[in-house]
Amino acid sequence: MIDENDNTVFANRHLSTMLGYSIEEIMQKQFYYFLTDKGKEIARNSIERRRLGENFTNQGEFQFNKKNGEILWALITASPIFKNGAYKGSLAMLMDITEHKIAEEKLILNERQLTLIFDTVTDIVFTLHVEDNKRFTFTNVNQSFLKNTGVSKEQIIGKQVNEVLREP
Repeated sequence: MIDENDNTVFANRHLSTMLGYSIEEIMQKQFYYFLTDKGKEIARNSIERRRLGENFTNQGEFQFNKKNGEILWALITASPIFKNGAYKGSLAMLMDITEHKIAEEKLILNERQLTLIFDTVTDIVFTLHVEDNKRFTFTNVNQSFLKNTGVSKEQIIGKQVNEVLREP
């Protein structure tokens, strides 16, 4: 929980464990201290909107700097606290999503690598969706397929094999 001056006024053991700081260390710092630069900008914008009287709860993914120098990804849900119409601070809940973000980044990297291979191999490669009625629908084709057939991706994707490739 932070006050209207962005000072941390409450922190629990869970946050302390996540960031690697003691509760006392957390309480001595503004909330922004723990955020990466990009996160600071986003948080400041949200808090400024609340100071201007907007009453909204928001959720987002933020990167925090842990005491040991590692990055912690957290999903934050924050709600403003108003008293007599004046902004008095925010209450936030954090959930550690670091493992999820690492896995997501690995998947993105793997997808890029597979796409590069798929699009640069000289063999004709395509993927099909097999429907219950034994119909086969194109879901992807590589550049070699397009070059050798002379058709565009738009003419292939979503079409059934027998619509595109006719038997001689």
